[in-house]
Amino acid sequence: MRMRMGTRILLLGVCGLLVALASSSVANAQTINSTYYKEGCYWGTCPARISYFAKSETLEEIADLFGVEFDELMGANNLDITKADELKSTKVANGTLVIVPQLCECLSSGSPFTGASVRRTNRTVYTVKEGDTLSKISDSIFGGLTTYPEIASVNQIEDVNLIVIDQKLVIPFMCSCPNVTEPEPFQIGLTYQVQAGDDFSKIASKFGSSEKILETYNNITNSSSLLASQLIRVPLAACKANFSGGAQDGNLVVTDGAYNLTTTEDCVQCKCYIEGDDTLPSMNCVPNPARDTSKCPSLDCSAGLSIGNFTTKTVATGCEVTTCEYKGFINAGKVEKPYTQSVEPTCPAYTAAPGPSELGTVPGSSSTTPSAPGAAPGTPGVPAPSDSSSIALSSRHPFLSAASVVVSVLLFTR
Repeated sequence: MRMRMGTRILLLGVCGLLVALASSSVANAQTINSTYYKEGCYWGTCPARISYFAKSETLEEIADLFGVEFDELMGANNLDITKADELKSTKVANGTLVIVPQLCECLSSGSPFTGASVRRTNRTVYTVKEGDTLSKISDSIFGGLTTYPEIASVNQIEDVNLIVIDQKLVIPFMCSCPNVTEPEPFQIGLTYQVQAGDDFSKIASKFGSSEKILETYNNITNSSSLLASQLIRVPLAACKANFSGGAQDGNLVVTDGAYNLTTTEDCVQCKCYIEGDDTLPSMNCVPNPARDTSKCPSLDCSAGLSIGNFTTKTVATGCEVTTCEYKGFINAGKVEKPYTQSVEPTCPAYTAAPGPSELGTVPGSSSTTPSAPGAAPGTPGVPAPSDSSSIALSSRHPFLSAASVVVSVLLFTR
């Protein structure tokens, strides 16, 4: 028989009380940190990110621990997708920052902290092993990114000392959705675990934010009060897709400096680049350099011009720019690729998009130093500018500005 909502909330509240009462008997019990932030909610889901400081695992082990696809982890950290097989077995140096993608939901199951709806992830599932306790799982295995009362509450565990080998536990992480109240500019919420010596100035510099923004988002006016292992919210700049109507990946969101793979066979790599406070975020989608071409549809708009590229030609009225853009996939084998032509007063100059990041370097930030000494190397570098008239789109598209005069209609090819 289905329980009434009121009864369900009451029972969960009692469960939270039992968890708190039983905490004194748990080995190495974790005290509920009053600084453990919580974001109330009423509805909605959004993409989110979690900061994880590695403990000398491989990247593949980290992906498995959090229940995310390996290519998602690669994209969130802007690692070279062509070296995925090599990087799977790469040992990540202890203390290296790894950004983990998650989905943030509004769960109405209640919380031992608030007794109300809160934002949490529920994507990660952990299998209990011999010797595990809830406090070991929260504090040691997941590095304090959650608490044992939260795990107990979400999994409706009344006796926090009673878990069994092979039991499946949903591991909740607190998360945030910055755009629920402020839809523009688009952002993705990062749950960041404060490290020893951190203050808002250092954190803001690391993630391309500002002290004022962090103070506002966390309702903290003095960052000297931050505690090591405290969880705070950091809004990350992001690009939101502007694809054709009906595109299955129309809700795609990518953080600044990172990428996502899309289409049913991961044929397309969509990147986000934001340059400076006054520059609009730009999502540029190009053929995935590691794609299986035998499984992917054509990604060319015309002979020699593939998605994410353009050509220029001097004409009497200025410069004719022909572009090929990715606008989403409708279903397997069908990709929207608008082929457009516009005329500008002069041919625009473009800078090459940044290359892959080093592991431990925050994608999109101004920092070029890995977050921890000894971080495993990625493949840093910037592609050399091409002398060809066909050039990859950069983070800015001047030819899409109001100064451009469109002289032909969109020609959709599939």
